[in-house]
Amino acid sequence: MNTEWLYCFLEASRHKSFSKASEKLNLTQPALSKQIRHLEELLGVELFKRSASGVELTEEGSLLQERIIPFLSELEAIKTELINHQKLSSIRIGTIPSLAAYYIPDKLVGMQQDGIQTELNVRSTSAEIIELLCIGSIDAGMIHKASRIPARYWTVGLFHEPYYAILPSRHPLADHQAITLEQLKDEPLIVYPSQCDIRSTIVKAFQASGLEPRLALEINFGESIPGFVAAGAGITVLPEIIVNHISHLAVKAVPIEGFPETRTIHLVCARPELGKKLARYFKAKK
Repeated sequence: MNTEWLYCFLEASRHKSFSKASEKLNLTQPALSKQIRHLEELLGVELFKRSASGVELTEEGSLLQERIIPFLSELEAIKTELINHQKLSSIRIGTIPSLAAYYIPDKLVGMQQDGIQTELNVRSTSAEIIELLCIGSIDAGMIHKASRIPARYWTVGLFHEPYYAILPSRHPLADHQAITLEQLKDEPLIVYPSQCDIRSTIVKAFQASGLEPRLALEINFGESIPGFVAAGAGITVLPEIIVNHISHLAVKAVPIEGFPETRTIHLVCARPELGKKLARYFKAKK
């Protein structure tokens, strides 16, 4: 039995609503419904009475709720006890591309020097990393969307960073000390794919200022975007960790005055003890 089915059932029973439970667990409602359906099929009983106004537990559902609350509490206690006595020897980490390229490598080297084997799983969005964590495919994730983290997971902020406008070195605005989104609104903007967290941050920043960005070019392989800027295909907006690694290109990074967002990178784990052990590697200076 997948314990995630039990967590989904418990949240739905507490909220008497699949939609509220899915929000709490940061799952789509169809995904949560599927988890509960798997549990019902396994047990051979109907756990909820479904109606337009929400859901109510059946007698079997009430019995299951009563039994699994102490079970899940004991399971978490067992996990904690085992982790406290277990030497950290291997770890599966999920992260987004910019961190995989520019932040994590030296941290993983430090872990390997301490005898910890690592497996890195790179995904385009923070939501995908959380999904991998929820289904047990990774042990820890590094993301930048704190709002996506389910309440039951342990998390800590690792660092904050600003965003910069990236311009061709001969662009008329390249020598400015700072520029505004208003000055960038008519510039052709090179962006990541629509599902990418960085792109959504940029678009929302423009819209928060009452502007619509001029999206000119979408590039799936984000690390090539600065090269397109250097070639004169347009401009872009990138977080500092990427900016620090593109000085070899004919581009200029310019601070954006009044940009409403900074990027906070979070480490998230299902088990607090594991998270605290990993944090000492990842909270080192970026």
